[in-house]
Amino acid sequence: MPETHRVICAVCQIDLTSPDDPRPADICSCPQCGVSDSFANVLDEAKAYATELAARQLADHMKRIASRNKGVTYTPGTIATRDYRFILRAL
Repeated sequence: MPETHRVICAVCQIDLTSPDDPRPADICSCPQCGVSDSFANVLDEAKAYATELAARQLADHMKRIASRNKGVTYTPGTIATRDYRFILRAL
């Protein structure tokens, strides 16, 4: 069953405004700071944010597991970091 998450402005931490049932080319924007982009681009950026967050959480979890086991070593890979305009609330 798919999960639903709300996309918010990364700076203002508030919900974006968009048309009901937006299409890929429809514009979504922050009502406070005005940052905006197409619905398709907003979703792509929110997905990239979720992927980066999940990778960091997994790396932290693996590091904790390895630190408790003397015979196990863990060397995390590089996780690309970027600034996001749109993120997911409470992921």
